[in-house]
Amino acid sequence: MVHQVHAKPACYLIFIALTAVLLFVFFPVTTFAAQRSEILMIGDQDDYVEALQRRLKELGFFDTAPTGYFGIKTQQAVADYQSSAGLQADGKAGPLTLRAVMGNDFILPGSRTSIGKERSDTLYPGDNDSSVAHLQLKLCKLGFYSHGSATGYYGPVTKQAIKRFQRTNNLSVDGIAGPSTLDMLASHDAKSFCIFPGDRSSDVTFMQKRLAQLGFL
Repeated sequence: MVHQVHAKPACYLIFIALTAVLLFVFFPVTTFAAQRSEILMIGDQDDYVEALQRRLKELGFFDTAPTGYFGIKTQQAVADYQSSAGLQADGKAGPLTLRAVMGNDFILPGSRTSIGKERSDTLYPGDNDSSVAHLQLKLCKLGFYSHGSATGYYGPVTKQAIKRFQRTNNLSVDGIAGPSTLDMLASHDAKSFCIFPGDRSSDVTFMQKRLAQLGFL
């Protein structure tokens, strides 16, 4: 027995189309998407990012110390987790990803403002913001930055500190804090400050004076 397949009436199709139009008129696309404050993504820097990093580390997706800064390593860790959990692997920790990683009780407040500015994962001489101050604190901890305080300004002192760090850690020495440099700074493998033959600086002078005092120079 042959069953006939009836095409849907034109009025039915028109009704569907009008319904879709009305939905988008009265409920814009933004209402279906998460607000920016509900998403952790590259460039963000706050306690929520650090909490995410700690949890990803516990789950085996993040292999460096939590810093609170959402860089390319955190982005990759999020994407890896999303792939393993069957979520869209975009590297952004939106509501669905955060609930999956952190649990249903972990919710970013709508009033959250510490989301940082969207920018490339590179800091350049001349930059002046909290990201530079964070960079300076890391360099200070490893002995490369000795200005005394984190100024937040990427000037000659910071550029020289970056060059020393890059040289010590076998990176391309350009004085620019790019992805490779920032990743190494966040790694447990980062080497502390060293003085190399041919260096000229106040650090060399201090070392020479100290060696003379000890009778080695």
